[in-house]
Formats: sequence, C-alpha cells, structure tokens
Amino acid sequence: DFNLDGDPAKNNSEWLLTVNADSYTPVDSTFMTTGEIAPVADTPMDFRDPTPIG
Repeated sequence: DFNLDGDPAKNNSEWLLTVNADSYTPVDSTFMTTGEIAPVADTPMDFRDPTPIG
C-alpha cells in the first residue's frame, strides 16, 4: 500500500491520474514487453481522461 501524500492516515480515494498517451506497450505473462504498440482506447490502460486511482 502507498500514499502519494506520504501520510498513511490519508487514503488515495481522491487522487486522479491523467496520462497523455494514445498507445502503450503490452506485456506477456512474465511482465516483459511484447514489442507491440497497442492503442489505449477501450482498455484498462486508458488514462487520457482524469481517472480515480484510489
């Protein structure tokens, strides 16, 4: 567990993540990149709009 504020008494429920990216590099079952460049649209990797991370 981690907290971006550095205060363990607070939770992360109000933090939003935004990543300005249209693609990502998928990983295999050993978490090594596959070399593919995949679109983020309609995937769990789509953080183009502010998304709660807590």
